[in-house]
Amino acid sequence: RLTASVTLDFDATLIESHKHDAQYTYEKFPGYDPLLCFVAETGMVLRGLFRPGNASPSGNALSFLRGSIKLLPPWIGSIRIRSDSAWYNHRVMDYCHDHGIRFAITAVLTEPLIEAAKAIPEKEWRCFDRTDQIAETVHVVGDSVRAYRAIVLRTRLQQADIFTGFYSYHVVMTNISDRGRTSVIRWHRQRANAENIIKELKYGFGLDRLPCGELLANAAYFEANLLAYNLVQLYKQVVLPAGWQQYTIKTLRLRLLNIGAVVVRHARELMLKVPADHPYWQLLAHSREKTLRLVPQ
Repeated sequence: RLTASVTLDFDATLIESHKHDAQYTYEKFPGYDPLLCFVAETGMVLRGLFRPGNASPSGNALSFLRGSIKLLPPWIGSIRIRSDSAWYNHRVMDYCHDHGIRFAITAVLTEPLIEAAKAIPEKEWRCFDRTDQIAETVHVVGDSVRAYRAIVLRTRLQQADIFTGFYSYHVVMTNISDRGRTSVIRWHRQRANAENIIKELKYGFGLDRLPCGELLANAAYFEANLLAYNLVQLYKQVVLPAGWQQYTIKTLRLRLLNIGAVVVRHARELMLKVPADHPYWQLLAHSREKTLRLVPQ
């Protein structure tokens, strides 16, 4: 029986590097442009694709989506995806719709989409927050044969823009029909946590500096970092008590991992002697015992 649901967040990040095979990115510095898929419910990385710096932001989108979905366990009954405008592509949206996947993707403000937003009757606009109003329309993306729901936020400008007039617009394309427009926007904004995970990968696990001069070698290092991150996430969620899930690897190193200890042998046993006055030694002992119980006998 398929009962579980999952939310997948997709994002790319630029890693600056001056290795000899690094290509220039769209930000005009040499480096790499890996693509990542995160499971929002667990904060873990489902899949990563290490790409050269000159890769298109929207490149590999559909194949990466297909590959990520294949990694999900068979009991997943509902899949939702969120992405920024790099995945504003009718092939991605049509694939999701055809396979029962619900999506919310930031739109690229093309001229037809801006005109569609401007054409929304004034009476349809509602207050979203102190600065924005919200409404919706339908829009056909690219060569698609389907019209998807376009949820529009607009902000009044102090000075008129030559393209958008007296308002700036932000549009989210979605095929979600059973949730209100405000609910969809707030849910889509939660994908910002992907940026926090990327920050942790870079500055907590060393992904900001790549050690090798070849793409494939750096790709292996990249995958090792993702594995290390997932193992730490699993350790926090399964072994450590509630409240520790919010801590970064830097805090875990300070409190649990990088502490002074002595390794000794006694009665044919290997022992780790931790100072009795260490504030977290009981938690360290408890987490060790709990980890050992997880090992299949």
